[in-house]
Amino acid sequence: MMSMEMSDSSDLLVSSRGGFNNYWRSRTVMEQALLVLAVVEGVMLFGFVIGVASLTSESIYFQQG
Repeated sequence: MMSMEMSDSSDLLVSSRGGFNNYWRSRTVMEQALLVLAVVEGVMLFGFVIGVASLTSESIYFQQG
């Protein structure tokens, strides 16, 4: 089920529970899972790019020497 609750965006940032906590609790389970998945995939992609770049620079270094 999608969260169809209409609220003012300032309610998400200014609350007695805190901005992030209030935002997280207002999401459905599916939205929370997708947010976590997107963050995990982003971190994995960043690590992959750094890993490939470092391996490529090492292979170029060893070919020259």
